[in-house]
Amino acid sequence: MTSSSQKIWTEKEVLETFGDDIASSSTQELDQRCRLIENEIRVMQNEKSRLKNEEVTMKEKIKENNEKIKLNKQLPYLVANIVEVCCYPRHFCIHF
Repeated sequence: MTSSSQKIWTEKEVLETFGDDIASSSTQELDQRCRLIENEIRVMQNEKSRLKNEEVTMKEKIKENNEKIKLNKQLPYLVANIVEVCCYPRHFCIHF
């Protein structure tokens, strides 16, 4: 007997669901196809994992670059202000 979760397919159901190609294949051919599909799934999962890691890395780089941009936007203003304060009046200019 089979368990309740397993379905026994009739030839008509197999033909309607999967077509002649699957219906006419032997058990060994079907097993081989299953292994090929499982291998493809593993390859795709590895690729997905690699892309996810690459995405995380890129997001970190983007965050770092945004922080650098913020600093670079602030720095020229600070330098300009210091120069203006230190050297604006000629007689108050500090010479080193």
